[in-house]
Amino acid sequence: MTAWVGKDDPLLPDVLQVAGELLSNAVIHPTCGPGRTSLMLRLSVGESFFLVEVIDPGTLGRCPLPRPGWRDSIEETGRGLAIVADYSDSWGTCTTGTGRRNVWAVLGDGRPRQL
Repeated sequence: MTAWVGKDDPLLPDVLQVAGELLSNAVIHPTCGPGRTSLMLRLSVGESFFLVEVIDPGTLGRCPLPRPGWRDSIEETGRGLAIVADYSDSWGTCTTGTGRRNVWAVLGDGRPRQL
């Protein structure tokens, strides 16, 4: 990932944290949806932001939408999206034209990136 973000970019730790949380959620939590044999991690680099997306073959109509868990919970899981919300400027979920779930997060510090 450092080839796209840059090993010295101050947002690298945040991008890695968000990508890890989104991937973990996509692997651990959904139990339904056809074709659950692969995931896609996509990183887009804009002039002043990073867009991290995890695309899951699950079907939104059959699975609940992802939502942040309670930060003060004693459960072992369920805080990943709260972490994503804390680290990112915005995040959300949508369905692709082929019915796949896309959970995304935008991180940016307002400084232009050297592309």
